[in-house]
Amino acid sequence: MSKQLTEALKTHRIESKKKGLALGLGDAPEYVFTNEKGSFLDKDNWRRRVFNKALEKAELRRVRIHDLRHT
Repeated sequence: MSKQLTEALKTHRIESKKKGLALGLGDAPEYVFTNEKGSFLDKDNWRRRVFNKALEKAELRRVRIHDLRHT
């Protein structure tokens, strides 16, 4: 794992703890990537709301998220 990724994950952990405290969870949410309430991300909702729009804006063809593993 690169130093850059390590630092990014450390920063994410600190921000997650802040988010957890602000939400009254007492600590970082249970999941690494969460919605605004500290719960897990609904992949179908995220795909429609964020991923597909990003593909359109970048003028890329629609692909499945799993397909990104092969790029």
